[in-house]
Amino acid sequence: MESNCCTKCNETKSIEEFVKSKTTKSGYRGICKTCFNAYYAKRRVEKYEQVRSYEKKFHRQRRLKYEYNTTEEVISEMAQKQEHKCAICFKESKLVIDHCHVGGQVRGLLCTNCNTGLGQFKDNVESLRMAIEYLEKHN
Repeated sequence: MESNCCTKCNETKSIEEFVKSKTTKSGYRGICKTCFNAYYAKRRVEKYEQVRSYEKKFHRQRRLKYEYNTTEEVISEMAQKQEHKCAICFKESKLVIDHCHVGGQVRGLLCTNCNTGLGQFKDNVESLRMAIEYLEKHN
């Protein structure tokens, strides 16, 4: 039975205890499975937040491009023009993108409540007018 010395822990182990590799002459890496697994477990923990933040940013950029045909810069400029306030109620809160469901164009940035309200009325102007009339009668 063949044996090798691990380059990480410097222990001599049987060849079956080493990580397989198609790129080396022997067919095995110079690091044993135990050290290899420990190294990558530690690396996953260290890199998790970095990778996650990159993925979130990349996902947002893709979504803005394909769903709204816009960029982060355009949305940021829109927020500045609105003074980081909802375009309907003018409250400062987390803003979401309001867009036309028919044409897809971005209309503005709204708070979640206002955006959800428009969505509940399915962007129907006549339904919104009737709701306003109702409120005016009963207030």
